[in-house]
Amino acid sequence: MGVSSRRSPRVPRANAACVFAKTLCALLVPLATLAQTVDKHELNLCGADCDAAAANGFIHRAELDCPMTRPFVGELMCAGATFTCAITAEARVKCWGGCPNGACGGETTANRGDGFHEMGDRLPPINLGFPQPEVASVACGELHACALTTTGDVQCWGQSGDYLGYYDFKTGTHHGSAWNTMGVMLPPTQLPSGRFATQLSCGQSHCCVVLDDGSAFCWGANDIGQLGDGGYSAQHGGYNSPSTGNGSPDDYGFVQVPTGNHVLKIVCGNRFTCAILDDHSVVCFGNGANGRLGNGGVGNACKDWNDGTCGDGLVRVNLGFARGAVDVAVGYDWACAVLDDGGVLCWGNNVGDTLGYESAAHGDVGDALLEPGGAVDPIVFAGGKAVKIYGMSKSRCVILDNGDIACWGDSTNGQLGVGTDGSLSALREHTDYPNVDLGGRKAFAMAQGGGGKNTHQCAMLRAADCETCVDEIKCWGFNSDGRLGYGDARTRGAASGDFKNDVVDLGAPGVHPAFELGGYNRSPE
Repeated sequence: MGVSSRRSPRVPRANAACVFAKTLCALLVPLATLAQTVDKHELNLCGADCDAAAANGFIHRAELDCPMTRPFVGELMCAGATFTCAITAEARVKCWGGCPNGACGGETTANRGDGFHEMGDRLPPINLGFPQPEVASVACGELHACALTTTGDVQCWGQSGDYLGYYDFKTGTHHGSAWNTMGVMLPPTQLPSGRFATQLSCGQSHCCVVLDDGSAFCWGANDIGQLGDGGYSAQHGGYNSPSTGNGSPDDYGFVQVPTGNHVLKIVCGNRFTCAILDDHSVVCFGNGANGRLGNGGVGNACKDWNDGTCGDGLVRVNLGFARGAVDVAVGYDWACAVLDDGGVLCWGNNVGDTLGYESAAHGDVGDALLEPGGAVDPIVFAGGKAVKIYGMSKSRCVILDNGDIACWGDSTNGQLGVGTDGSLSALREHTDYPNVDLGGRKAFAMAQGGGGKNTHQCAMLRAADCETCVDEIKCWGFNSDGRLGYGDARTRGAASGDFKNDVVDLGAPGVHPAFELGGYNRSPE
């Protein structure tokens, strides 16, 4: 097995620094380049400079000759079933939309963003304790969310459940739903001893992090192997968390990857999970229905350690000859990878051609031998090469290397943002997908939430030729509860240009600038 199911093996400091550097270079450099916001010397931890960084013994921007801005892969915004969250310029989190069970973290269940004067400075940042930590990344589940701080800690709030990662869920407290349930009353998610998180993702009922040594750790529901530790419910009472009272995070929860591999990025879907490994292959585990694991028909993986489908038994997704992944996204029952040549390969449920392939010819993708790479061609785009991919239900979008956004799949409520309430699929030439009208701006981050017909999307944008312009957020799609953040409940995107001039107001000093947050202030030991 690649990583022990007990205590994760320590990686020498040099390796830890190089893992960070490889992660940054592989998955952030393309996006940083298109955003044109990162000084080149701040990315100097690739190649030979990795050794110099490792010689310092730790990652700390004040100690490096060439500071590394963010040595991890993180998301500056996220979206759940009814709400949206974004990191502000002050490295705080603000959430808006429908807030059942405290999903917005504002110590209320009332909607925010569907009425006049509810956004801007009237929308307070989430209280994560004292002193307030700087937030580096945010991830949303269905009705909960988590923040990854610059110290590598994780804090979660919203609907009570084991996916929050702390014992308090047994009291039934929905942290963020009522007064005095946030701040110092919000317990930290318990991570393995001596380790800190570098990347975070949440699905419907589980969350995962990549740790500083390149291992991955998950918690939450584990009924079908989605935590990747081969534990199943008989071992952990149906879940993996200290909240079960069955030990500590040091005893279980480490994702079992093939021998010799570390994890670059991990993403959580509905009862399944996918990860990019350090050789840029992709492995998926959990629920294998509809080919969503891309394992060629093997089916469920990591449900039981004894079935040989975990660790070295994981089947790497066939990405095509000599291809590797630089990004991966998962939805309810599908997954897609951005390939190293800028194409996109998808697998899973293809009902309605929503993967981008004609279902009459392919049906579900990934559930037969040699699929997906041996059965379908990657999706390519006329406007440029894909560098990042996002999705949730039956639609998905990519950010291209020129900062444009291209989307395909279902658009019942305008969630594709291209002025149609129909769908764009393989019945249309891939290269003919229209770009989202962003009002002349370029995207550097996105989020997609909701589900089915009620999907919504948001993007962080920067002026194409203005380094001093203020970044902004635009949202489109379903909007019955203010999740678009425009102070109303009007759905947008089904008519051409109907959100081009809309901007989400987060108040002063605005949204988080692309890749300008400081690095970690704690070191691997």
